[in-house]
Amino acid sequence: MSSRILYASSTSKNCFIFNTLLSFRGLHVLGRRLREVDTQIYAVELLSLAREVMSLRELAKRTNISPVVLSRYIKGEYLPSFKRAHYIIRKLSSFINLRRLIRSSISVDKYGFINMTEILSNMTLLKLVTRQVIELFSGKRITKVVTIASDGIPLATHVATTLNVPLIYAKKTRELGISSFYEEPYVTGTTMKTLYLPRGLIRKADYVLVVDDIFRDGSEHNALIRILHERIRTKVVGFFVLIAIGEDWTERLNLPPDCEAHALLVLSDEDLSHLSK
Repeated sequence: MSSRILYASSTSKNCFIFNTLLSFRGLHVLGRRLREVDTQIYAVELLSLAREVMSLRELAKRTNISPVVLSRYIKGEYLPSFKRAHYIIRKLSSFINLRRLIRSSISVDKYGFINMTEILSNMTLLKLVTRQVIELFSGKRITKVVTIASDGIPLATHVATTLNVPLIYAKKTRELGISSFYEEPYVTGTTMKTLYLPRGLIRKADYVLVVDDIFRDGSEHNALIRILHERIRTKVVGFFVLIAIGEDWTERLNLPPDCEAHALLVLSDEDLSHLSK
């Protein structure tokens, strides 16, 4: 009787181990397939962006893929194979330079104000920028994405959605219906202003990535950092902006220790002067 029980117990244990191994193998296969699909989607995003600046015929000549097939990829009728997706990425990566695209998509008026409407309304371009943000901070634990309303919201939304974490945004005015804020004063030019962040949305245990569209004199962003690092005492692990003004921009940003800062495009005063002509 005891030998039968022992045999049954051993058999059950072996079945459990076998099923567990199958589960791990299934997860491994699923993970690999998800990475493949992500590569395929990335290739289509590059094609869509390239299509905005060249004709389908020119794109076909560059990739050696027929216009009909390219059109179906771009329209989302089907995805290229994993092998072809790698080929497309290799062909277009050198052509599609994000910095050059961002620079060519902005305009500067005579007062030095930068118009980023074309960038912030281009979902395909924002998706590609998001991929770069994710890659830059791939080794960091991130539980919240924080930005400053309102132009920072489009890119920050893409980043938060991709990371599957909440998006929190600070505002320059008190929002009706919210009773409690962190309030942080800052000076820009000769004007005293205040940044407002609703209480209770970010905890001390959070790991925060700050994402915004543009960095100018640093006053707003330093006010946000003070709220996050000094008042909430949360961990600010990264800071990313699409455009930073001034090559010394990181020196004007008071980041906590071990916080990385990146800008996709850095513009000097000379660059701004040239773009405004």
